[in-house]
Amino acid sequence: MDRTVDPAQDTQLHRVLSDWGEGTSGAGGDPLHMGGGGGSPATAGDATWLHTFFDTSFWANPGGDFSSTASAARSVDQPGFYTWGSTPQMVADVQSWLDDPPHAFGWLLLTDESSFPTAKRYDSRESATPAFRPALTLEFTRAATAVLEPPVPGRLRLEPGFPNPFNPQTTIAYSLPQAGRVELTVRTARGDRVATLVDRVLPAGGHAALWNGRDAAGARVASGVYVVRLSAGGEVRTGRLVLVK
Repeated sequence: MDRTVDPAQDTQLHRVLSDWGEGTSGAGGDPLHMGGGGGSPATAGDATWLHTFFDTSFWANPGGDFSSTASAARSVDQPGFYTWGSTPQMVADVQSWLDDPPHAFGWLLLTDESSFPTAKRYDSRESATPAFRPALTLEFTRAATAVLEPPVPGRLRLEPGFPNPFNPQTTIAYSLPQAGRVELTVRTARGDRVATLVDRVLPAGGHAALWNGRDAAGARVASGVYVVRLSAGGEVRTGRLVLVK
């Protein structure tokens, strides 16, 4: 605020509820009116006491459409820099503008006009001194990256072992459409059980088991072709594993 003719005034920010324009009119510049505030005829697109856009669109309420709730307030006295906020309501206003940009109409400054005089002049975004132009400063904390759970598969799946052929071990991935008891075994090509990798109740979703090329007793098995067998929910899936040495 750069000029005043009145003492300290409680000055509130209120969120504007209707779009409004800025035409080409000036505010007058004669010394009697402090180098501004003398007034001049409205031009097309100006916001006036009655108009959102002169002279075709009107405020629903003369003087402006704005929230009755003050977003912030502070005393403004002599010329100088003034800051409003941060307040929960200002944060809520800004968030609403981010969520709905077409309705981001800003705030207005409102004071008690019951006494006289109450004139104060504020620099606008057209000020020749950039440091004097109004600015909205946002400070935020970046949200942590969410860890998304993989989608639950629509059917029982057994993925190929990786690597395959393998030596000394391979990873066997599988997916369950629903929770239940799961049995994952390794068998010879003739169907003889070599090792049991999983035999327990598991939740729906993706899982994986490791086979290190050893039998149930922990002994290394011979090179060759083996069958991995997945049984869950009354269904069976099989795949082929090749152990090389």
